[in-house]
Amino acid sequence: MMKSNSFCGYSLIITFFMLFLGARSTSQLTPNFYGKTCPNLFTVVKNEVQKAFDKENRMAASLLQLHFHDCFVNVRRIPLPTITQLEGFEVVDIIKGAVERECPGVTRGPSWTVLLGRRDGFVSSRTAADDGLPSAFESLENITKKYAKVGLNIIDVVSSSGSHTIGLARIKMGNISSPSGSRTGEIQRNCKRVN
Repeated sequence: MMKSNSFCGYSLIITFFMLFLGARSTSQLTPNFYGKTCPNLFTVVKNEVQKAFDKENRMAASLLQLHFHDCFVNVRRIPLPTITQLEGFEVVDIIKGAVERECPGVTRGPSWTVLLGRRDGFVSSRTAADDGLPSAFESLENITKKYAKVGLNIIDVVSSSGSHTIGLARIKMGNISSPSGSRTGEIQRNCKRVN
């Protein structure tokens, strides 16, 4: 009888231990993840994003594009054949630095290398990026299917297409700076009416 009670006791302890570990591993991503360890996180991020918007009007579209690509391919800073240059990485680095200054060591700061690991993905694959990311030349049907594969719907297709609208609106309003590289002046030549 003593062995049976002992076995039940150990089983109960192991069960609680496993439940505790399971709860910890499934609850790592929450809206209030940094609520106690870095309570001003959202304010710091919002302030830095606002500074970036104030400095460069097109940054809203650039950050939206970065988020879109990261959502699809689970990688950062890998060149894609359909995109000549992604902008906004410097803003992400500035935000990470500001958060590290506010909460040293809590968010792993600017020394955290994304390619080594993330909480939202386990794979960094250029092939997956090339195959999975919708091309601007694909049909709406194919683009919608690719969105659906990552849990997004037609509303998300329209929303992410809005990043192009943001950029076009800036161009049409004449509120732009010259692009860098070989395309310098191209927008001004093509949009003589507003520039």
